Amino acid sequence: MTIGMLILSVSFVSSVFKPVAQMRSIKIKVGDFVSPPEVALDRELIMTLKGSTQISWSEVKDYKQTSEPVYYRLSIAGKEYKVNDVKFILDNELYPPGEHFFKVRACDQLNNCSDWSEEGLYKVIETTMTGDITNHFDHYQISNINSTNYWDNNYLELKIDNNHFEQMEFEYLTESIENLFGFDQTKLVVSVNERPIFIENTVQSSWQNVSLSLVEYKDTPVSIKFFSGNQGDRQFSSWVKIKNINFSDQLAQEVVIEQEIEDKLNDLGIINK
Repeated sequence: MTIGMLILSVSFVSSVFKPVAQMRSIKIKVGDFVSPPEVALDRELIMTLKGSTQISWSEVKDYKQTSEPVYYRLSIAGKEYKVNDVKFILDNELYPPGEHFFKVRACDQLNNCSDWSEEGLYKVIETTMTGDITNHFDHYQISNINSTNYWDNNYLELKIDNNHFEQMEFEYLTESIENLFGFDQTKLVVSVNERPIFIENTVQSSWQNVSLSLVEYKDTPVSIKFFSGNQGDRQFSSWVKIKNINFSDQLAQEVVIEQEIEDKLNDLGIINK
């Protein structure tokens, strides 16, 4: 529509007999009939598992800002959410494994809503667990109890046909009953097709965010494994907790570079395949 604000002006003449007529003008706001612009999704393809996933989109303004603030409606798998921000955190436990389509539209305070955005694909995938792994409500826990190495024991594996994804994101937390140092223990290794692309061997006091590029493996079937195992004395237990493992079709920032991986592999005496 092109109609923005209708203004109705009414004039009253107090007397037609007086030399100077008294007039009053009253402006009545009838309403705003124009919806906000259509929103654009930040990511149109998301694949995910245990934890939560963020769906986000572009910010829009109302027509001439007459009925601000704008809010949004997110529709996914037959459910609809009212959102006051340009992002929404989905609890993956609410959606079964498989494909779910989502879309977003913007509305003003008079409930004039834009058309729906293009549909995005939200896919929940399942995993393979080997060794001492516990599937908790919101995370996976890989336990290291006298395990000998991360290749043969205790790993979480994902197999995907990487036709679209450029980035993998996840959060992890490491815990141990001993103070780790040097070669004593490897905490977490992430590999793609048996090639390590991320290594961490220190205890963390809080959840850590990691973003890794999968551009090199695009259009290729990949096996992604999250390993954890004792490399040193193997007499004490430790744990790695992993959550919010997400894949997307857009690349953000790669936080681990190739040289860092090579240096850690050399320090630990591990050969990078």
